[in-house]
Amino acid sequence: MLMEPEKHGNNILRGCMLATATAVNALVGSIGMQHYNYAAELLGIRLSTAVKGLVYQKILLLSKSSLSKFSAGHVIDLMSNDVQRMEAAPRCILTMDSAILQIVPSTFIIAYLIGWQALMGEIFLCLLL
Repeated sequence: MLMEPEKHGNNILRGCMLATATAVNALVGSIGMQHYNYAAELLGIRLSTAVKGLVYQKILLLSKSSLSKFSAGHVIDLMSNDVQRMEAAPRCILTMDSAILQIVPSTFIIAYLIGWQALMGEIFLCLLL
């Protein structure tokens, strides 16, 4: 059994198929990640534009007496700093969502292929995050 000669033609074909599958997997993953980042960025831009529009609408609806309570610097600070943070929020939220969608199936795959011992390493890794 251990000393039997191997068929080299079958192993070479299998190796080429595995290399091709790995390359296709990397290509599809890269394209998917680019689309995912594009969608998150677009969502952030839409969110920041909507918030800026709400602030401008609120400024237009305020009376002169209530408008004098706010300085121009405060409004500019709202527009530049706070809205910019909201623009980056969808990227962070969608990344956490994606992480959950990757961790759960990988846990079952690792448990099936390796066994329960590998789950201890994965639990330790999740605790480090």
